[in-house]
Amino acid sequence: MGSRRKFFSFLRKNISNILTLSRIFGAFLIHSLMIGALYSFFAYHKVIWSPTLTKMTIYTLIYTQLTDFFDGLLAKLLKIETEWGGLLDRYADKILNAPFFLWMIAFYVVVLISNLSSVLVYFILMLLFSLTVQEVILMRFAIRGSQLKLRIKPSWSGKIKTFLECVLATTFLIGFLMPGTLGLDSSSQDGMKIVLVILALANIFALGSAYGYYKDHGEALSLR
Repeated sequence: MGSRRKFFSFLRKNISNILTLSRIFGAFLIHSLMIGALYSFFAYHKVIWSPTLTKMTIYTLIYTQLTDFFDGLLAKLLKIETEWGGLLDRYADKILNAPFFLWMIAFYVVVLISNLSSVLVYFILMLLFSLTVQEVILMRFAIRGSQLKLRIKPSWSGKIKTFLECVLATTFLIGFLMPGTLGLDSSSQDGMKIVLVILALANIFALGSAYGYYKDHGEALSLR
């Protein structure tokens, strides 16, 4: 009875961090599977892949996106928020979403080679490079802030940016692995327009997040 009570006590105190860690493991699984899918696309210009692996990738992504919402919510409801947990959550977001920018860049380079007349692809690639650079800068701010033990609270711009990145990853993945599902196709004109709009919004809020770091902690981070 005592060991069971200790287990549930441990679970209650660490449930949010356990969910965050499971998101990191899920992210590594997704990115490992994406390497195989992209190789198929490079070789044959279409995804020749097992339906089981397709479902596994998409379901794992949906799970990781849900844990991104619930880990923070549970931490607040159970009053178990910690600075370490918040930092782990930010790293998990980067590990999950940032590689998708690289997958998308590789995907749209192939689309560009096969369809040089598409102006949309050029804009998508430009915004992907921009968002990738901003994510690297934001990660540097987070690491530097952690080293200096600064209490950096997530901003609304940062939260909206992360949400848009989740929507972007999900939209791209469904349109890439199962083109036509929910009307999404990552390489069609309509599909690229959707990706472009989400990317543009994510870039705007990424700039807002970077400005928040600069405004609140620029002096401590040696940015002023």
